[in-house]
Amino acid sequence: MKFISIISLIILSMLTQGCSTRSDPDYGSNPEIALRSYLLGCKNKDIATTMKLYGGDYSILDNWMNEKNHKKAFAAYLEESCPNLNQIKEMKKISDDKYEATVTFKNDDGTPFQVSRSDASWEEFTYNLNKKEGIFKVDELPRPYQP
Repeated sequence: MKFISIISLIILSMLTQGCSTRSDPDYGSNPEIALRSYLLGCKNKDIATTMKLYGGDYSILDNWMNEKNHKKAFAAYLEESCPNLNQIKEMKKISDDKYEATVTFKNDDGTPFQVSRSDASWEEFTYNLNKKEGIFKVDELPRPYQP
């Protein structure tokens, strides 16, 4: 009887181990997955994912949001809406650890997202990805308001 209990425990352990093991997407070797996850994190107000994949300078964000705590600054930043990723038009490899992506966005109603000034407008935006701490991180803030 004791033998059956031990075998049952081993089988149960093997079954639950397979169910509980969850790994992150492959941010380390796939810059496109990192960029998509980063921009989706912005749209979904997922602070943990967005912060994990942000590799840029926090001083811009801290000053803009008037907040010195990075997590609070990101939370305030993500409260404003982010457009939906429409397409990654190009993912240019600069080196094994550096990529440059050109993307387009769309508004919630499906129309193209555009940033305009009096002298110009943009529908395509550039994001730089660099491998830092073993994963690809995005140097730019998620919302594409800077040409």
